[in-house]
Amino acid sequence: MTKSDFHELKLIVRDLAEAQTRTEARLDSLAHKVELLAEAQAKTEVELRKLARSQQQMQQQLGGLSDAVGYGIE
Repeated sequence: MTKSDFHELKLIVRDLAEAQTRTEARLDSLAHKVELLAEAQAKTEVELRKLARSQQQMQQQLGGLSDAVGYGIE
């Protein structure tokens, strides 16, 4: 291995190390974004359950109102 080859190898290793550092930083950023998405998903699921309960209550109330009006008409 010549001195020139060794120098070129050192440059390649340095470039790889820098690329690894950038990759790790991007991976950390991605992991953080996934955590935020998971939190948002959990909040969405809670709100969706609330909405479903509310919709069921409204259906029951509407059914009761419909019955009351129906009996009143008869």
